[in-house]
Amino acid sequence: MTEYDWLKPGQSVLEEEIIETPFISYYEKPVRLKSSVAKALLSAQELMPDVSVSIVDNYIPVEQKIERRKEWIAGGRKGPYQAGRKSFHSQGQAIDLNQEDPKMRDPKVWEALKKAGFSQHPDEWWHWSIGEFIEKNLGGPVTQPLYSDRRYII
Repeated sequence: MTEYDWLKPGQSVLEEEIIETPFISYYEKPVRLKSSVAKALLSAQELMPDVSVSIVDNYIPVEQKIERRKEWIAGGRKGPYQAGRKSFHSQGQAIDLNQEDPKMRDPKVWEALKKAGFSQHPDEWWHWSIGEFIEKNLGGPVTQPLYSDRRYII
């Protein structure tokens, strides 16, 4: 398996460095994204100066994603398959808006993210990414095991 042969047609992984953005996450840590994704998020924020983007998840290293899943299962919980290295969070190209912040459900926020180049997950209103969702693969790797090769789904 080559590094990105898991991509669906139309998906793209940006060959860029992951950087710290001026945004601070819900967990009071700097939001980390690929540089062009960070620029897009800044553009979205400029389109809505009266609302601050509230982010919970952003870049998550694959190893950390695997560890979180193990902890989740060890705690007796069940949930959707996690995409491991196939996750666009692990690529630094996805964010999750804060589900507890009612302002993040505002259509104005969603419109600003769309104008800046983000795509919204059709089943997870809070999940936004660049390069992940296209018309033919809506559903994405996060909510469903879309890949037949389960070795990389954790």
